[in-house]
Amino acid sequence: MFQPAKPTPEEKEAQRQNTTKHFTTFLIYVSIIRIDNLDFLEGIEIMSQKISRHVK
Repeated sequence: MFQPAKPTPEEKEAQRQNTTKHFTTFLIYVSIIRIDNLDFLEGIEIMSQKISRHVK
């Protein structure tokens, strides 16, 4: 049975920072959408497109 390698502390930290960065970006998009005062569902659609583009 193959055991996946445990992530090193450095990898864990990099992953945590990456998650934080994406979450921060997410919050920024939310606030931008709020400022734009778009229809909420339209805003979510735009935000998810931006995030998926950002993550790629």
